[in-house]
Amino acid sequence: MKPVLYALSILFFASATYAYDSIDVQMDAEQAIADVDGARADAEEAKKQAAEDKKRHAKMKEEYRQKMNEAKAANAQASREAENARREAEKTNAESANLEKQIKALEVQKAEAYKQIELTKQKTAKLYQKRDEVKARKQAKQQEVERVHDEVKAQYKNVEQANAEVRDAETDARDVEHRLAQANRELKMAQMQSKAKVKAAQMRAAKARKRADKANVARKKTEKVLRTVQR
Repeated sequence: MKPVLYALSILFFASATYAYDSIDVQMDAEQAIADVDGARADAEEAKKQAAEDKKRHAKMKEEYRQKMNEAKAANAQASREAENARREAEKTNAESANLEKQIKALEVQKAEAYKQIELTKQKTAKLYQKRDEVKARKQAKQQEVERVHDEVKAQYKNVEQANAEVRDAETDARDVEHRLAQANRELKMAQMQSKAKVKAAQMRAAKARKRADKANVARKKTEKVLRTVQR
């Protein structure tokens, strides 16, 4: 804009103050017009350059705003991440401390479990020992019971044998008594017949009495055996 004003002022002052000839004036006018055109071109170029500078400035301003927003966002994100990291660190430290407590508690539980296992082993060993002792006593008692059973069987056998002997003795006694009665009857008949027959009958009666005595002895012996078994 300054070259244009300068050219116009020259024309104004030249026409008002000096009287140049027409050729000089024409040349000056053409030169002034050329200067005006150049100034106009310069103005357009300056305007264009100013527009480009403004556009570039606006672009730079927008880039600055974007970068500033990005920086703010990055700072905010960094702050959030730092806060999250701090919270995560606190959480991790708390979890680590809790895990340490749990590990110590598990160690105590493990030691207690091993202690219980050892006590259980000792108790089991004592129970096995007691079981073996009871088993040995049971076997001894069982052997004793078997021995007693054998003795009882033997006594029952003796009793049965004694009963058989008693039955035989009773049978013999009844037979002897029958024979004795028969002999007495025969004796009486023989006494009526002859002395010889009487003597023979007496002999048979004596034999019968001996058999009866033997039967009585056998019965007494059997009764003695029975009393012994019952005791």
